[in-house]
Amino acid sequence: MYRHCVLALVLVLAGCSGLAGDPTATPGADPGDDEENDRDDTAGGPTVPGVAADGSVNESALLNAHFEALNESASRQHYLTRSNGTVDSNATTYRNDSHLLHRSRGSFSSVTYQPTDQEWTAEHERWGDERYVFTYDRSGAISAGSSIGFGVTVYVSSGQFERSGTTTYEGDRVVRLEADEAKSTGLAGLYESYDVTLLVDDRGLIRRATGTVTAGDEPPTSFDITATTDVETVPRPTWVPKLVRGEASLVANDTALAVRVTGGPTVPANANIEFSSRLRTFTVQSDRPIEPGDTLYFSLSPGEYEPTATLTRTPPDPDTRLDIGDDRSQATITLEDPPGLDAPVEAFFRTGPSPFEPSGDGAEE
Repeated sequence: MYRHCVLALVLVLAGCSGLAGDPTATPGADPGDDEENDRDDTAGGPTVPGVAADGSVNESALLNAHFEALNESASRQHYLTRSNGTVDSNATTYRNDSHLLHRSRGSFSSVTYQPTDQEWTAEHERWGDERYVFTYDRSGAISAGSSIGFGVTVYVSSGQFERSGTTTYEGDRVVRLEADEAKSTGLAGLYESYDVTLLVDDRGLIRRATGTVTAGDEPPTSFDITATTDVETVPRPTWVPKLVRGEASLVANDTALAVRVTGGPTVPANANIEFSSRLRTFTVQSDRPIEPGDTLYFSLSPGEYEPTATLTRTPPDPDTRLDIGDDRSQATITLEDPPGLDAPVEAFFRTGPSPFEPSGDGAEE
């Protein structure tokens, strides 16, 4: 079922030229194609997880080894696809022990920068002509680079690979795996044509996956996915220091959302702040500027018809507030004219269950 779900997603996206496309987008650093000294040594060379002595391949075992190798190392991944020569996807992810950077170029461009402790995430997106920059805490973070993982999973799991010798890639000896047709079962059977080559090291890390596939009546899609390890430095976007940053927690016996501002520009007095909890959204204002080091407390007081939202600088009396501990609660601070940026900035600070997971009744179903 997992494989089928992944295939369904990518097969739908495979023909969406322009969805994230930009013919002028560049893939960044050339992954390097220094394959040389090819050897037709199917029975010799490095031993690769998922590849049997007779050259047959267990694609599921290979994928497991690939992702285990990535998770154990600092890494850089790059994902480029084209349909009829037009760039569809162009994404790069850097990750090490301290930070993660995911950059997606195209019509719907985005840059995600996140410390690996996941206390906060900074993200910059462009949708059409509009730009958005925002930060949020761990509970609101989506795993960056998932599109690269989806691409690897779909293309590898769909093929019937065989070992075809070894070669040298970026100075390392790797095993070459090739497939000239897709599996006939499941959604992989929708591929009208399939021609894919993998270069894999002895850890099972797929150093490079290249090929061209055609799904149904869609135009041919070519792809180039690379992965390297031992990344020492993750580039930091220049706009990160200009964003409001902070951390959120529930206090006062779970009756208040506390937001401690840890960095960024001053938020002017009377700036609108949205506070949402218990399926309601309210607008509140701070009577004075909000500086790094300040802590804000958002809470709900009972009302005759609906609660009243309150912003204070000290924790409220829990006996006078509603319990919000079982709900997702969020404060959104908006800067209409952030210094050094050309678009409004929204900073999200959340607590409670992840907004991407079920909560409340039926959460265990």
